[in-house]
Amino acid sequence: MRDLDPEEARAIVDPALKLMIDAVHRYDGYVVQSTGDGIFALFGAPVAHEDHPQRALYAALRMQEELERYSARVVADGSSPIQGRVGINTGEVDRALDSDWRGAGRIHADRAHQMSQSAANHSSRRIP
Repeated sequence: MRDLDPEEARAIVDPALKLMIDAVHRYDGYVVQSTGDGIFALFGAPVAHEDHPQRALYAALRMQEELERYSARVVADGSSPIQGRVGINTGEVDRALDSDWRGAGRIHADRAHQMSQSAANHSSRRIP
């Protein structure tokens, strides 16, 4: 990716982001933020589901599967493979958004920053 110009990199990253967002939506998650090359999503808010932890896990597995397929296509087209990491955290979520969960508000999840730092320091691992 480092050798690509911004437009070429974006042409590879954007479809990967769409795959991740689609996985979240498939299991009724809510994408709070896109970080340029990743996303931050919630399950169980704003719509509560009794099984929201399982939904998050299913979405994570789907992301890994879809990114693996997409990476194979990217490699077949002559680019470097795509790698992704998925972090999952459970616990309380404090919301500071508009009443309809839209707008420029922010979600603050306990330990979210710690998780992102931890993920950056670990090699990619696939859940069996």
